[in-house]
Amino acid sequence: MLIERSHIQRKMGLRERFNLIKSAFAGLPNGSLLKMAQRFMPMYGEPPRRSTEDWIELYNKSPRMNPIHQIASDVATSAYGIYKTGDTKKIKLQNSPVETILRKPNPLTEMTEYVLFYITQVYLLLPAGESFWIKERNGLGRITELWPVPPNWVTEIPSKSYPYFKIFPQGNMRAGFIEVPPMDMIYFKKPDVANPYLRGVGRAEGIGDEIETDEYMAKYQKRFFFNDAIPPMVGQMPGADEAVINRTEEYWAQKYGGYNNAHKVAWLNWEAKFQLLKETNKDMDFIESRKYLRDISNQHFNIPPELFGILENSNRSTIDAAYYLYTKNVLRKELKFIDDTLNRQLIPEFGEGIYLEHDNVVPEDSEFELKKASEGLKNGGITVDEWRLKNGWDELPDGKGKILYTPLNMIPTSLTGEPLPTNVPAREPPEEPPPEPGKSKALTDEQKNQMWHVMDKAAVKNERPFINALKKYFQQQQDKINKSLEKSMKAATDDPDELLDWQAENATLLAVMTPLWKQSFGEGATTANELFGFGIGFDVLNPKFLDWVKENGAEQVKKINDTTKEKLRVALSEGVADGESIPKLRDRVSEVMTEAKTSRAVKIARTETHNTVNTGTFETYVAGNVKKKEWLTTIDGRERVAHAKINRQIVDIDKPFSNGLMYPGDSRGPAAQVVHCRCTLLPVLPD
Repeated sequence: MLIERSHIQRKMGLRERFNLIKSAFAGLPNGSLLKMAQRFMPMYGEPPRRSTEDWIELYNKSPRMNPIHQIASDVATSAYGIYKTGDTKKIKLQNSPVETILRKPNPLTEMTEYVLFYITQVYLLLPAGESFWIKERNGLGRITELWPVPPNWVTEIPSKSYPYFKIFPQGNMRAGFIEVPPMDMIYFKKPDVANPYLRGVGRAEGIGDEIETDEYMAKYQKRFFFNDAIPPMVGQMPGADEAVINRTEEYWAQKYGGYNNAHKVAWLNWEAKFQLLKETNKDMDFIESRKYLRDISNQHFNIPPELFGILENSNRSTIDAAYYLYTKNVLRKELKFIDDTLNRQLIPEFGEGIYLEHDNVVPEDSEFELKKASEGLKNGGITVDEWRLKNGWDELPDGKGKILYTPLNMIPTSLTGEPLPTNVPAREPPEEPPPEPGKSKALTDEQKNQMWHVMDKAAVKNERPFINALKKYFQQQQDKINKSLEKSMKAATDDPDELLDWQAENATLLAVMTPLWKQSFGEGATTANELFGFGIGFDVLNPKFLDWVKENGAEQVKKINDTTKEKLRVALSEGVADGESIPKLRDRVSEVMTEAKTSRAVKIARTETHNTVNTGTFETYVAGNVKKKEWLTTIDGRERVAHAKINRQIVDIDKPFSNGLMYPGDSRGPAAQVVHCRCTLLPVLPD
């Protein structure tokens, strides 16, 4: 088909040839631009660079070409999309015609999308610096196939005297050639800065000597092990006849041949001379020389050694940074070159306003974009569908993702003092029943339920560290009690005060609990900030936390240790009354402390995390100038009756609720009101 089309092209007149030149080099029907294109266009076509075919052959043999393979395979596996520019954002087109052709370039089963991009990138990095795709068209002039062409097959590129690409299939100069007009060729070219209007030049050109040197070294070693019939040295015996030489050779082989005679010193009583004919691999330092050439090759293509498993001078930091540097400094640029070429020479034939773009391959850039998208979602900057697309997921069906999550405390404010414009609805909305006295309508029931789950999750998140710390503390406490019992000659006391310094225990437990309280307090503050967008930093809230610890911390740990002490008192009193031995008393202590390390630790952890999360939430509301607060009770059949009665009760932010607490889990309240409480505090925001 190509031969037939080229035959038609030969019959074109001067005007048609002139239009081909214009389409290939001017791009615009502008007279001055066309004149400039004619001046810059070479008078005669230029053949490919010398030894292009040899370099392509060398690519399949030399390990120094591994950087080219690495880059080409990564280019071929990089994801891309076909996009159309919308009013405010780019729109990704699904199953577009051009994408279909790129995935299946032509009828050959082995010619896949990967192969198409892989060999294209290989040709671009080799000294030729060029690659060619023929655009095969149907009877309507539409592109239906793409045929990659090695640069050594293209003997001429368009010039003033010959406005075609001349191609010899299979590189056979004795066979017929194909003439392809510029409009039917995609020409990838890495320009030669010496003359960008002639043929291209690839990165491998600058390291040609090093690659060839390594190839010669490899062949030398091959000949060395194969035996090239060149002895390492020659021995000379002036005046000796052939018989003497033969006897000497036999004697020498017997005395110094074999591994048992290796490295023996030879002593001679006759005149002999030895001449070294060639250097050994060790003398030539082959190993280090080839390592040097390997490193030079990798550096030339900007490939970090870690990508090839070369870790002699590496550590964890350099290994982690290697792929980032490679994608940012090498792969990203190669993909941009391919995008630009295809967007100029291929994509416009499939419609206006569309373009091809590869996905971002730089890891940190991708992480930053995803983080930015998540922040945009939380602050109402992008819709759920937009966020999903940035994460590589499909939009939600039925328009469910076309919603914004807007922080509830964000209120539009005029900067000029003028009233804000309002949209007047075409008809009045139906009247809503007035809210019940003391009830809020700023938040819907669904929103409140979601917020309870978020707050509960923040509390549960910190339960495990609390439990682990309490288990460790109670075990240490048990060990101290047992040591005190062992020091006694008899079970003479049932008073725990004689077994432990409880003031010191309170100080120890306070030191254990304080960082855990701080974590939960901060979790409550963070959750409130994320839900309602207050933007209150912990540096503002930290003094409030320290005041809370100073006011409530000592009392809280004293309550915990007092409970332990009382349980020990009861257990030891029973043991002493029964006249039990020290081992028996240790068993009683173990029972008390086992309970402390299990069910009590869980109970304390749940109570303390919930309470301090709500404390952090409350202090964030105060710092955020919230005027009123609302008590939200979880109504699921397990709630306290007293808390069910005050569900959705609203009071001023600085006033207690009707049960006397400032917020759910207020440490100043009685245990009956705060232990195992699951209620949540909400701000009352403007409608």
